[in-house]
Amino acid sequence: MMRLNRWQGIFAGITFLFLVAATVSIYNTSHAPTSYSRILSDAESMTPVISNTSQDALNYETVIKQWLKDLKSKSDVEIARATLASDMTVVNLSTNKYISDLFSPNSLQALTTSDAIIAKYSQEVMPLAIGAELRTELDPSLNLITNIVTDVFTANLKSVDTQLRSAIATRQKNLNRSLYIIYLAFFLLLALIFWIAYSVISRTKEIQSSIKIQLSELEQSRLEGEFTFSNLAKFAAMLQGQRDLNAVSKNVLSELAPLVNAQYGAFYLLEKASDGESSLQMLSSYAHAHHGDFPATWKIGEGLVGQSAFERKTILLTDVPESYIHIASGLGDAKPRNAIVLPLIFEGQVKGVLELASFAAFSQTHLAFLDQLADSVGNVINTIQINMKTEELLVQSQSLTNELQSQQSELRDTNDQLEAKATLLEEQKLEVEAKNFEVEYAKSSLEEKASQLE
Repeated sequence: MMRLNRWQGIFAGITFLFLVAATVSIYNTSHAPTSYSRILSDAESMTPVISNTSQDALNYETVIKQWLKDLKSKSDVEIARATLASDMTVVNLSTNKYISDLFSPNSLQALTTSDAIIAKYSQEVMPLAIGAELRTELDPSLNLITNIVTDVFTANLKSVDTQLRSAIATRQKNLNRSLYIIYLAFFLLLALIFWIAYSVISRTKEIQSSIKIQLSELEQSRLEGEFTFSNLAKFAAMLQGQRDLNAVSKNVLSELAPLVNAQYGAFYLLEKASDGESSLQMLSSYAHAHHGDFPATWKIGEGLVGQSAFERKTILLTDVPESYIHIASGLGDAKPRNAIVLPLIFEGQVKGVLELASFAAFSQTHLAFLDQLADSVGNVINTIQINMKTEELLVQSQSLTNELQSQQSELRDTNDQLEAKATLLEEQKLEVEAKNFEVEYAKSSLEEKASQLE
């Protein structure tokens, strides 16, 4: 399962917010017709009020005309005027607008003029002569009073039209805003999808590349393992049963140098002097040119050979100095590019040192193989040394056995001689005892004779 990174998460959050905003905007736009219904409902509720106002305006005009003809009294005029004023107030309250905003100035001026003219006469019944004169004065105003009907209808229509236009404009604005938000959210969503798709593709390519690299590494590791194990088995078979260290060292160098592309090799064996001091003696070499001052014996800690034995660690040189030993052939000589010195160790004890040099760099496969081979060769050296020591001890033991057998034979001869001498001595003893007895007997006889003579 692929997870979004930090920036993709932020981008996805922004896209989600735009989608929410688009949803809210669409919801608000879809519910806009309710404002139309409210406006039309308000306009419909104003119809009776406008109708009453219009009717009362016409009635007021009729009452004035009848009053001027002496058919109505002034109180009827005042009642009609109060009713019209009440209707106008209701219209004002229903529309929440001032009267001056609802009715034209001419209509209002006509009402004011008619009210002033009527107020000058206090008769309840207008005399015909005055009525004719007053009619002439009021006719212009009466004609304008009838415009109140038109003003109310016009004001109401304007109000409804204004509200409807405002609602339509608001809805159009909300619709445009919703469209902009939808377009932007859609664009952001597409961008996020493309971004995620690109990330998925890139990640897939990275995974595929990583898998290829891992497979290549596994294949390389398999090849290295095959190289290492097959050649270790080869060297183990070659060294099995060997009893001569010289032969082992020569066989190891002759097989190992071409295998790891080495053009120079030296095999050093650890030897202990009679005084107890250890040194590394060159036992055999590969393509070694005997020139220059390059000793065949190294003390522990002396040179790279001795230092490797002292530290019990492999020393790898990747930039061989000019003074290093040169690899020579019939066409010339040159210094190697890489050199490696490996201690041959068995159970923590240094048995020898192996030195190799090459014009090419040693690969990791070669280095890993050399490390394991060094342990195997160290084991072989230890085994051969033990066998040599055992054989030496066997020879010494055989020599001692032969010497003991010879000494036993000599002892047996000596014992035989001693037994013969003992027998001779015993016989001589018996003879001496017999002579002593004879001497005693003669002495005793002489003593008796001597006593007889006395």
